[in-house]
Amino acid sequence: MFRMPFPFLVCLIGKMAVVSLGVADSTNQVSEFCQDPYSGGSYKERCAGPYEREKRYIGYKNKCKQIFWDPCQENFRTYRTLAECLGYCAKESVCVKTPLEHGLNTQENKYHYYFDIQEGTCYSRLGTFQRSQKGENHFRNKTLCEEACSPVKI
Repeated sequence: MFRMPFPFLVCLIGKMAVVSLGVADSTNQVSEFCQDPYSGGSYKERCAGPYEREKRYIGYKNKCKQIFWDPCQENFRTYRTLAECLGYCAKESVCVKTPLEHGLNTQENKYHYYFDIQEGTCYSRLGTFQRSQKGENHFRNKTLCEEACSPVKI
């Protein structure tokens, strides 16, 4: 009588369960955020050592959303900085464009606003808002700048 070794049997049953359940490798999953493939490694690799929950960004509706990232729970691509997220997930956004520096009337002592991608905030600059510059990193007021560019907060 042939006796199958116990470890072999356990391994075989485990592989059959994975195949029958259709469990996919997490590295091939596609995120609903930015539609980019997750490349963070398998659960075992991500959760083998100590980690800290940290603020990260995910692409969300052509903007970036700030989240607390837990590598053992999340399986979508995250970005450490807002600039990195916007550069990847919102390439066409006015928020990633270089702010206007000239061509505005600075004699009127009025201000317009622009988004600083490195700081993740809106700043004012001397010079009037010009409608002809619509579609640029150039806003009439701070509220419009923040609505367009500031990350969605957690």
